[in-house]
Amino acid sequence: MTATKPSLWQQIFTKNMLLCIFTGFSSGLPLYVLFQLVPAWLTSSNVDVKTIGFFTL
Repeated sequence: MTATKPSLWQQIFTKNMLLCIFTGFSSGLPLYVLFQLVPAWLTSSNVDVKTIGFFTL
């Protein structure tokens, strides 16, 4: 009796792997907001470039 090897998709889309993917995405989202969206919002509100640099530190 030989067990069949699961396909790549079956290995990737397991419960544990999906949990890891979701956790990784949700932990990276605050960094995206901090480094990309906050400076864009402050620029559109006519905030000085030096102040924007202070907020991104």
